[in-house]
Amino acid sequence: MSVWWPEVSDTKSAREATLGAVGAALFVTAVTALFAVLGRTPKTSYLDVALLALVAWRIYRMSKVWSIIGCLLYVFELGYNIYARGFGPSVLAMGALLLAAFVAGIRGTFAYSKFSAIAQHADAR
Repeated sequence: MSVWWPEVSDTKSAREATLGAVGAALFVTAVTALFAVLGRTPKTSYLDVALLALVAWRIYRMSKVWSIIGCLLYVFELGYNIYARGFGPSVLAMGALLLAAFVAGIRGTFAYSKFSAIAQHADAR
């Protein structure tokens, strides 16, 4: 199983795939909070911190909608940071790794929903 493109073949592997997105959301939350406390970002960054923490929690709870919102929010934040601060190899590397984690989270939440529905249907028989 690849860390960057995890296999999702059952509810357990789907849940494990989402943990990367939870970790990515918590990492971005921590870094954003640190920069906000140090005064290196606008005061509105505290709203981003709260929203990213909510995203991490909802992805952990296997929300398909919030996994998509988290990925889109990260893409927006990445684009804004590239626009505001410039683009470099470290931004590309970190951006790609975190984006891969958010995409794996989307895959995991959708697969979890699918496998849970199959299991419930099988139990109902």
